[in-house]
Amino acid sequence: MELAAFAKKISEVYPDAIIQDGTVTGIEPKVRMARPPIPPKPQIERDVERLLSIFGHFYPSIEYRGFTVRQVLSELRPDEPQITEEQLTDYLTNSDLYFQHPSKGYWLREWRG
Repeated sequence: MELAAFAKKISEVYPDAIIQDGTVTGIEPKVRMARPPIPPKPQIERDVERLLSIFGHFYPSIEYRGFTVRQVLSELRPDEPQITEEQLTDYLTNSDLYFQHPSKGYWLREWRG
């Protein structure tokens, strides 16, 4: 490729580029925008999520068949952080992943397909 054709092609693709003696300067790499750090979750929220993951591990499909707050709290061991029924209910109520059956009252995991 000739230098003139090369310079023309570079100036078409990168209009801000400077070409001198076959050397291209002025092309800057793209820099990603800085995003604010993700705020850490409160400790109670992490404890509840851990308890729900343990419960889901022991009973794999119960999240889709329905569970009660007492069933989940029954899996809580004495050496783990203690969670009350109100805290668990508040988490499930405010979560996008779980919903309560309108007539039967048990909790189900939201199905997203």
